[in-house]
Amino acid sequence: MKLITQFLSLSILLTSCVAYHSGTISSSSISKPFQYQDMAIGIAQSKQFMFLGGNSQDGLVLEAKKELMKNYPLKKNEEYLNFTIDFKRTYYPILTKVKVTVTADIVAIQSDTVFEKYSDIYKKRLQNNYINQELFVVGDSIPIGRKKIGVLISMNKNNRAKVQYTTKRNHTRTETCNINDLYVMKDSYRGLIRNDMFIYDINVNGQVKQTSGRIIAFGLKDFQVRDGSGNIIKLQYRK
Repeated sequence: MKLITQFLSLSILLTSCVAYHSGTISSSSISKPFQYQDMAIGIAQSKQFMFLGGNSQDGLVLEAKKELMKNYPLKKNEEYLNFTIDFKRTYYPILTKVKVTVTADIVAIQSDTVFEKYSDIYKKRLQNNYINQELFVVGDSIPIGRKKIGVLISMNKNNRAKVQYTTKRNHTRTETCNINDLYVMKDSYRGLIRNDMFIYDINVNGQVKQTSGRIIAFGLKDFQVRDGSGNIIKLQYRK
């Protein structure tokens, strides 16, 4: 019993974490008339084991800015404006994770002084309802497969989304997918709580049996559960 208690205490210690946010804002001005067109975002991540390894803070900012420009290349007469940099540092007992998010406004230079100051796209970004859903927000953590964790960097009105992740060789990759195929690691959704155990039915040789798994992520149409064997199961929400 003592051994079990020590094991549980060690497990809680290794999985516990503390997260801190900090950031800066860089504002500039443009002498010509312009319209706010859209918002751009770039994300870079790094890990340190026992405070060793990982990219420097300046290196992460530069990488995130490069990703921003790659994900949102400027069109004719467009410029980036109002850069913001957000640092999220998550501390575990032997691991530190750093995520840098760089955002910027995309503005379009106007030849006429009479125009709508904010485009429809920009206003929808501000209202956080660019697509008709209530689950996903740019910057969310998105599980990819069984081990990789990505970051949602954009969504559009055609229900297409871009997810950025880092490979085992520390290369940054971006994938485009349908919003209905995404799952997000939120704390709760539709009355369910992430990391709770969930009981569900399975068919074994024609017989219905009950089993359970741990809730790991939520989608618009269903949610993901990891069973006792480590497999990821998709289950429909109960009405």
